[in-house]
Amino acid sequence: MTRLITMLALVFVASVASATPLKLPYLPNPEENYELGLLKLALSYSEEPYQFSFAAEEQNDESRIAEIERGGLDLFWAATNQDLERRLLPVRIPLYKGLLGHRLLVIRQQDAARFAPIRTLDELARLKAGQGRFWTDTRILREAGLNVVTAVKTASLYPMLDGGRFDYYPRGAGEALRELDEQRGFPLMVEPHLLLIYKMPLYFFVSQHNAQLAQRIEQGLEQAIADGSFDRYFYAHPAIKAVLQGSNMKQRTAIYLDNPDLPASTPLQRAELWFDYTREVTE
Repeated sequence: MTRLITMLALVFVASVASATPLKLPYLPNPEENYELGLLKLALSYSEEPYQFSFAAEEQNDESRIAEIERGGLDLFWAATNQDLERRLLPVRIPLYKGLLGHRLLVIRQQDAARFAPIRTLDELARLKAGQGRFWTDTRILREAGLNVVTAVKTASLYPMLDGGRFDYYPRGAGEALRELDEQRGFPLMVEPHLLLIYKMPLYFFVSQHNAQLAQRIEQGLEQAIADGSFDRYFYAHPAIKAVLQGSNMKQRTAIYLDNPDLPASTPLQRAELWFDYTREVTE
């Protein structure tokens, strides 16, 4: 028995030693992270084992990009844009099926009547939106003709909305529902009738010098799409289920915006990669 235990221990140590290390961004709760779970699903189709480690502290996107370029991180995930795809190598499969481009509007409770009759982009343009100064979303809204007030610090935006600096705060559907619950000190609400939609896929990105890793992730995601496990993971994840059940998208008036920073290589022609709020149902 002792000999068997020793042999099993040696096999375990050998398998760990042979695993390819992957350094990922800081994650406070890795076991709950949607992107990490999807990465593990993709790499499960590879014959090569991987061992994950994580950065010790939170970083902004620019710091993460620089870390990948110098080899301090192996990959991260972000909403794509032309500059990012010039600097890093994208795996062009939208991790959230484009759901992040479905935006709900957080407004002051006393302004609900002002928003109730709005049905068009021109009508919405009479009011002011709030966004982060350097966000991709800010350019999308401005290019569409919307009036946008910006802040450098994300934490400033909810107090600014409450204080009347702007009239609505477009957030990803999951962000709006979660953050509203966190901002209970402000008399705010999710506007119940409108939905902004634009293409803003979130991808895995790796170094330009790590094409092999990009290929393995892409092949794994493609296999997961083909056998249905991608969609099963997507619809079963608690964060996605909460968004689809709490956002009431089908009953909303959609206002579509173009994304001027969307790279030409975005796989828009592949309908199976994209969430469609008019026909999707929770499972």
